[in-house]
Amino acid sequence: LPYNVSSQLFIQFLQVPQISNMTLMYQKEVGEKTYMRQNAKNQSNSLLSLSRVYTQSKLVAKVHPGAFHPPPKVESVVVSYWRKSDPAVKLEEFQELERFLRGLFSFKRKQLGSVLKSFSQGKKLAQSLQQTGFNLQVRAESLSLDEILEAYKVFKQLV
Repeated sequence: LPYNVSSQLFIQFLQVPQISNMTLMYQKEVGEKTYMRQNAKNQSNSLLSLSRVYTQSKLVAKVHPGAFHPPPKVESVVVSYWRKSDPAVKLEEFQELERFLRGLFSFKRKQLGSVLKSFSQGKKLAQSLQQTGFNLQVRAESLSLDEILEAYKVFKQLV
């Protein structure tokens, strides 16, 4: 993929139900945001969450600059994706989920309680999540996919 638009293309590809599998090459820093890396802490982000909701993914290869002529100044990764037949969030809700995730991960260094204030109905959302046992003092990047999806469900009920 052209490295300057790879995230946007990936998001577009995820929305095409006819794409059952794909293998893409990215700039390393972008590609690593789309698959689970072993032993990586606090790796949750909006791209990874979308990827995990709609696909199963696997790192295929790391590609060093010397594999190209002329060599770029960045490393690359090749990642394969297989569409899930029954995703946790229906494809019809993709854009709503994406907006929620962008908001959730928009302030990486802030605690969840502070981030939720930027949402419409943010105060109600924070209260509802707290009632379900959510710790609002963690950062979004440390949430599991199940916790992210639970927060999305609560968000959907309020809007």
